Amino acid sequence: MIFSIFSCHNDDSDDNNSESEKSNLKSFLSEIRPVYFNNLNFESSEVENAMPVFFNNLRLTYNDLEKQFNEGKFTTNFDLNQMRRAQMYYSFYITGVVGAYLEGTIDFKSITGDVKQGIYSGVNVDNPDFIQKEIKALMDRATEVAEKAVNIAGYNDLTYGFYAIIKQVQQRASNNNINNAENHDLIIDYTQQVLKDYTLVPVWNLLAPQVAMSNYKDPLNTFDNPNLNLLLKQINERLGPDAVPSLGGQTTEIIGPLYRMDLNIKKIDWLFKSNPILSQDQINELKEYLDVTDVAANSIEVSRASVLEVWKDNKTYYERKDKISAIKEYWEAARQGKKAERPELESFIDSKNFKKAYQCFACHQLTNQ
Repeated sequence: MIFSIFSCHNDDSDDNNSESEKSNLKSFLSEIRPVYFNNLNFESSEVENAMPVFFNNLRLTYNDLEKQFNEGKFTTNFDLNQMRRAQMYYSFYITGVVGAYLEGTIDFKSITGDVKQGIYSGVNVDNPDFIQKEIKALMDRATEVAEKAVNIAGYNDLTYGFYAIIKQVQQRASNNNINNAENHDLIIDYTQQVLKDYTLVPVWNLLAPQVAMSNYKDPLNTFDNPNLNLLLKQINERLGPDAVPSLGGQTTEIIGPLYRMDLNIKKIDWLFKSNPILSQDQINELKEYLDVTDVAANSIEVSRASVLEVWKDNKTYYERKDKISAIKEYWEAARQGKKAERPELESFIDSKNFKKAYQCFACHQLTNQ
């Protein structure tokens, strides 16, 4: 999952509350920020081993803040916005953990450690449905907290995009890792609305839905879905290659064009699988998708070269480039009416290496350290 709001929004403006009244919220955010995103690096054995303790501390700290909020201790605009951020941190972490579990990056015990009873579900570990019930309870809690963040200080449109993604993972957790069709379309609709004037909103609103659609075993995420075709068309036509700004040395600025590249690779895979023989129109269509991947690659390799160099998972980018080169060779042969072997794409799209770019830490790895 990726959301850059925590980096972009840093409103520390003062108000009439005393420092003592603000201290719990401010200390929560100031203490958690330096270590938070590193604890989303689920490929680190150190992070994985420490996950149960970190998760429990985060849970207890947030629950204490929520209790104070319910008691009416946080009332000013400053406090409400800080509480919103705390809610987003907490729900985001739960979603990141569950998403990594659903994709097979971490196992369930890494999340809970040795427990006799589910912390969120209350179900005993010897219950045959323990894992399923605990995962469901985790995502129910994440969705509940994220929904509160949308409305804590009046409806917040930017936070809604965040909530929609968390709700999507909640649906996947309850449905064998398959998206809920209605919520899936809501996310597409939301993204299309954002694309109407994308320069006026944080770009993570455009990236996050693509992350939620990264499970390629889900039929809703293939281009048999006409809504996904419409979304691709709008992204290719409206979203510029450099639409993602620099966010303080983090890798978001290369993830944006990379996701744009991925949607077009998925479309090419669908085109191959749906058409044993490409017509001339389809050969021309294939070239259009390849042109978009070239624009995205140029943005990454020229405009963002220094970030690409230090991105710990840059290998996954170069693997994409290899696949695109193979597609270009096939396209050139097809254009000339020659027989050529089509590159196999599905297994790569569904591989762990491909999905490295869809892990939380891919976007939030600091590149200036």
